[in-house]
Amino acid sequence: MKTIDASEFEDAVKSNTNVIIQFSADWCGPCKRLTPIVENFVDARDDVTAYKVDIGEQTDLATKYQVRSIPKLIFFRDGALSNEKVGLVNESKLSELITE
Repeated sequence: MKTIDASEFEDAVKSNTNVIIQFSADWCGPCKRLTPIVENFVDARDDVTAYKVDIGEQTDLATKYQVRSIPKLIFFRDGALSNEKVGLVNESKLSELITE
């Protein structure tokens, strides 16, 4: 999963029909456990892309999207915010969140 910064964010959310942005940090244990779950989910679907944002380096993005706890997933559909979820989720829950 590619880590992006503020300059890449807009292009990233428009890169596919469905985009998952994972806000996380290197020191966050749950974030490290969530990353392979998201990667496996994305690998199984052609219509989903995922990116990671490091909250320590991208404080403006973290503030803009009201990241108060991590990991936080933000879902975009056709470039528009469609859903959010804080905490660990499994692939089944990812499927639900992306279609809501």
